[in-house]
Amino acid sequence: MNRKVALRKLKNHCICCNKSFAKGDIYYRKRVVFKEFGEIITYEYIVCARCKYVNERQSERQKRFIDSGKCHHPITDTIWTTIAGEAVKEPSHTECCICGKHV
Repeated sequence: MNRKVALRKLKNHCICCNKSFAKGDIYYRKRVVFKEFGEIITYEYIVCARCKYVNERQSERQKRFIDSGKCHHPITDTIWTTIAGEAVKEPSHTECCICGKHV
């Protein structure tokens, strides 16, 4: 993400908190460009400094939580797989939605 300073009031808003940017505010912009089906598609994310900081801290805390092994698997999901040679699915295993381990 590129760090930018607003030179004037921007029409765009933060995608997380919908904050508008006035002159002198700091924001972060990530521009994505890709080619698909013969067309060039572009879009950009604009995030305020506060939301960027909060998202970075949240991902760091989640990584530390998973590495510490303190997850008690409160939210689980049943993973379904297809039976070989048939178009029917069967339950394969249960997986924790937070840490991704088999329960």
